[in-house]
Amino acid sequence: MHFCGGSLIYSETVLTAAHCVYGLKSSDLAVAVGIYHLNWNLNESNIFYVSKIIIHEKYSKYSVNNDIAILKLIQSVNISSTVSTICLPIHKKELKNSYYKNLITSGWGSTDGENSPLSLSEDLKQTLLTIHDDKYCLKNFPFFEIKTMYCGSFKNSSLYSNICYGDSGGPLFYSENNKWILYGITSLLMTINETLICDPSKPSFFSSVSGFLDWIANNLV
Repeated sequence: MHFCGGSLIYSETVLTAAHCVYGLKSSDLAVAVGIYHLNWNLNESNIFYVSKIIIHEKYSKYSVNNDIAILKLIQSVNISSTVSTICLPIHKKELKNSYYKNLITSGWGSTDGENSPLSLSEDLKQTLLTIHDDKYCLKNFPFFEIKTMYCGSFKNSSLYSNICYGDSGGPLFYSENNKWILYGITSLLMTINETLICDPSKPSFFSSVSGFLDWIANNLV
């Protein structure tokens, strides 16, 4: 059953959110690649099993800081016309220098605002997002970490054009020099009494990939 997304950064390596895999064993997980519909037939050509879970050693499930994890796959994924890796930022540059870039986030999360696996989208969806400045993010989330988090709101004001249940761990990405660059990992929605609020008028929070480049490199060996 789908519960989180991820990004293939190397043929045997997936980047996702720590809160997606916290408390799980590698045998609990499988990664599906190259699919756009959850009801497609899954088989050995698009299902890959996990050999190792690496969660950031300073991840906090209370503040959701350092919400990043690496999944090492037992077998390498075959790169093809329908399956490719996404690029990491080359430098530790801050995307926040261009607050109003149109970034894209995608996933199979709930499309009716319900916090339930029964409300997942059958089709892969995407929406545009605008990054906010640090002051705005801190005002909305006191645990916001400037060096390792982004927050943004969604440009499509239609109902539930936001990340929601099932989108965690998925990518926040942008096209640069004809390449897709992974800038963030879907991490956090606003909550009321620990209930997710899939409200497009509220900011959503993302782990900054550029802020974890050293950690990623150190854990790829």
